[in-house]
Amino acid sequence: MTLPFSPAHHILADLEAIDRVVAGLLVVHTLWLASFLVGILTLLVLKNDRVHDDRPFEIGVDFIIATALGICEVIGGEYILGTLGLFNWPACSSLYLIAFAGLTLHLRRSGMSATALFKAISRPLNVFRSRAILLLYLIAIIESAPAILPPVAWDSTMYHLPNAVNWAHAGRIYADEFLRIPYFAYNFELIYALMFSYHLDRYVLFVGWLPFVCSAFAIQLATASLLSRFILPGSA
Repeated sequence: MTLPFSPAHHILADLEAIDRVVAGLLVVHTLWLASFLVGILTLLVLKNDRVHDDRPFEIGVDFIIATALGICEVIGGEYILGTLGLFNWPACSSLYLIAFAGLTLHLRRSGMSATALFKAISRPLNVFRSRAILLLYLIAIIESAPAILPPVAWDSTMYHLPNAVNWAHAGRIYADEFLRIPYFAYNFELIYALMFSYHLDRYVLFVGWLPFVCSAFAIQLATASLLSRFILPGSA
C-alpha cells in the first residue's frame, strides 16, 4: 500500500497512465486497420483493380481515401444494424467479416491473384516511408495522451456520449426523450457507440485521434505536392 502523496504512488499513477495510453492506441489502431482493409478492398473494386503510379502523393491519397471509405462503411453498417435492433459486438463483427470476405472474393473471382491483391493492399502503406509522415505520426502519438486525462477519461455525461452509451446498452438506435441534447445518429457518435458495445469505454475518446492524424497526413501531402510542383519543381 502506498500513501497518496508518496513518490511510489506517483510512479504507479504514471505507469497506469502509460498503460492506458498504449492500450488506447492499440484499440484505435485496430479500428484504423479494420477500416483501411475494407476501404482499400472497396477502392480496388471501384477502380477495377487498376494500379496507379507510385508517386508519394498518389500513395498517400489512396491511403487516406481507403481509411475514410472504410470508416464510412463501418458507420453505415452500424446504422443498419442499429435500426434493426442488432447493435451489438457479435453482429458488428459478423457484418465486418462478411464485408471483408465478400470484397476479397469478388476481387479474386475478377482474376486478381493473391500476390497481386496483397501488393495492392500493402501499396498505400508505403506512405509511412516518408520522413515527414513519420514525424507527424510520432507527434500525433504524443498528442493522444489527453484522451486519458481528466475529465475526459471517464466523463460519460459529455455532450457527445449519452446517446452512444444508450444505444450500446439497448442494442439499437433510438431517440431518448429524456436527454436534453440533439438526437443525431451521425458519424463518430456511432463509432463511440461501437466502442461501448465492445466494452472499450475507457478508450472511447481515442477515436478522435484517428481523423486528427489522417487530416495531418492529408495537409502534409497536399503541401508537399504543391511545393514540388510550383515552388520547388524537380525536387520531388
